[in-house]
Amino acid sequence: MVKKWILIIPLALLFVGTLAACGSDDEQTVVATVNGEEIYENEWQQTVDQMTMQYTQMGMDLESEEGQQMLEMIEEQALDSLIQQTAVVQYAVEEGVSVSDDEIQEEIDAMIEQHGGEDEFESVLEQNDHTMDSFRDFLYDELTIEAYLDEYLDEVEVSEEEINEYYEGYAEQFEDEDEEPEDLEDIEDEIINQIQQEAQQEQIQTLIETAMEDAEVERKI
Repeated sequence: MVKKWILIIPLALLFVGTLAACGSDDEQTVVATVNGEEIYENEWQQTVDQMTMQYTQMGMDLESEEGQQMLEMIEEQALDSLIQQTAVVQYAVEEGVSVSDDEIQEEIDAMIEQHGGEDEFESVLEQNDHTMDSFRDFLYDELTIEAYLDEYLDEVEVSEEEINEYYEGYAEQFEDEDEEPEDLEDIEDEIINQIQQEAQQEQIQTLIETAMEDAEVERKI
């Protein structure tokens, strides 16, 4: 199954964690709409927080002048990502993809078991300022996109020519640094996986562009 968070790659992060961007919408400021569907400030801020955490862990000083410029970019990317997420879910539904309440409950039951029980899982939600209802909404989006990708993404077949061409490019990088590259047979599986991921990402980017093509988007920040 192709996981939804693969959609993140073109815009840094879209789904950065299981609890990201799924808090309560009560009395929240609307930061954007997609075909009339509202995106709330708390969703956007949670996504921003998750993205800034990643940059901070990589050593980026977001208090510096350069860091402040990066923060502005992160805020814009976070909103773009949520807009794309919303548009893709809407497009998938229009294409006939549906997710049942039973499928959502199955995912929740698995997470409850993973966290050691219902009370423990609800405590995790509460600590992160989330509700079970908002988490169900998040799962609906995730499962809808996963179902669409599973059904509509083409299977990627990798030819020997593609493998050899990829390896030649890899080996040239080592030759430029007077180092010895690993043998093809030792990394062939990794090369195949990388080529497949890149091809899938191209398909996903096309899906995003298609979903956004006719979407009526209004940014409010």
